[in-house]
Amino acid sequence: MKILRIIYIIPISFLLLGCSFSSKFYDPCKNYKKIENINYQDIWFSCKDTKIHTLLLVPEIDKSNQRVLFLIQGKGGNASDWHEFAIPLVKAGYHVWIPEYPGHGLSEGQPSHKSVYKAMNSVVGDMINHNSINNFHIVFWGFSLGANLTTKLSVNYQDYIKGLVIDGGCSAFEDVAVGTINEGSFWVRLFVASPYPARDNIKHLTKGKTLIIHSKEDKVMPIEMGNLLYDNANNQKRKWIVNGEHCESLFNETEKYIEKLEWIFKDH
Repeated sequence: MKILRIIYIIPISFLLLGCSFSSKFYDPCKNYKKIENINYQDIWFSCKDTKIHTLLLVPEIDKSNQRVLFLIQGKGGNASDWHEFAIPLVKAGYHVWIPEYPGHGLSEGQPSHKSVYKAMNSVVGDMINHNSINNFHIVFWGFSLGANLTTKLSVNYQDYIKGLVIDGGCSAFEDVAVGTINEGSFWVRLFVASPYPARDNIKHLTKGKTLIIHSKEDKVMPIEMGNLLYDNANNQKRKWIVNGEHCESLFNETEKYIEKLEWIFKDH
């Protein structure tokens, strides 16, 4: 019976490979909501022939602290959805800049691991050098499944950033698949690719600081993922274990969240 279960797992694994790492995996949303009651700029970049939209949220001038977070989203939605995560920080004086994946929101193209990485790697480089944030301190801020991409980008650009924040982070795409299917984990790992797993790339992040935020009650990304990312990090690091649902600590403990971010921006 066990052999039969494993044989049954194999086609499911192929199904995961075909669906999870396609546009269905990224769950792109083209329904772009109106941004209200906050200062913002729509800034466009190009990756070859694909136009990529980014949303820069700007605090009031007298509150600006010359700090900017590049928010890399998790699965689903677009900048108009994810800007809700930025609002508490913008009110506290931070700039928050959200690049939209290909096929999401106002960005052109179709999402896949290859197209998303290529576009985001190019656009983030342009964002770092953009005149709107001259002399700003930069931190990359990744959520959930976006932790994989954020960690890879942090390694690529670690000479230009203060550090990395991962909130409710995924350790690798294949780890999510294994968690979904308990039987035949060998076959799942064999067929489900993780092109830039956070658990491996975080080992190569040697500069700046890393802050891992994870709920011990997280049912989407188990706490073991956050612990693994923290253990594998080789730069200055801190871990903040919280209560509550997946990626909800910013709203549940806003003041403490901002206090934790202060550490990563400081020079000591």
